[in-house]
Amino acid sequence: MTSRQVFREWERPRTIQAEALSDSEQALARKLRESGRLSVNETRQGLEVATTSWVGRIVLGGVEISIQPKIKAAPLVQLLRYAFGWSAFC
Repeated sequence: MTSRQVFREWERPRTIQAEALSDSEQALARKLRESGRLSVNETRQGLEVATTSWVGRIVLGGVEISIQPKIKAAPLVQLLRYAFGWSAFC
């Protein structure tokens, strides 16, 4: 059974309960860490997860990790309108 853990961008490291990672999951965790998207380290207590600016969802060790934007939806939409000049259309 997959458990779901929700994080926000730039969240401090947090340890979550998880199964041991398979070889392919360890390789994926290493690629994520090297790319700077997500830091996932396997510890005795579980998975230590620290987020960066990457937003998305991934499943590792029976855990679905969801990373949500730090900015709430309404302010984010306002920023996008300003950045792309959509304010004249919306």
